Amino acid sequence: MLRNKSYHFVGYYFPERVDFANQVFKNNVDFSGATFEGDADFKETTFEKDVRFLGSTFRRDADFHQSIFKGFLNCFGIIFDGDTNFMRASFQ
Repeated sequence: MLRNKSYHFVGYYFPERVDFANQVFKNNVDFSGATFEGDADFKETTFEKDVRFLGSTFRRDADFHQSIFKGFLNCFGIIFDGDTNFMRASFQ
């Protein structure tokens, strides 16, 4: 469970697999310009507010299966090099 209330990952470099599955982001989330070198697991993740993946790069697989996006989703300029799964995701 995420304990931090500020989800500011702008420009972060994730060198290995990341697991945000089943997390609830209660505040705005910013992954703008982030690079995910390994698989990125956002399965069943809830984004209560706005989320930005502006210009982010996913080098391997990205899984957003059954994720819930309640706020604005900005993914302009995002790059997916691997498989991407948004099956059963909800955009509210």
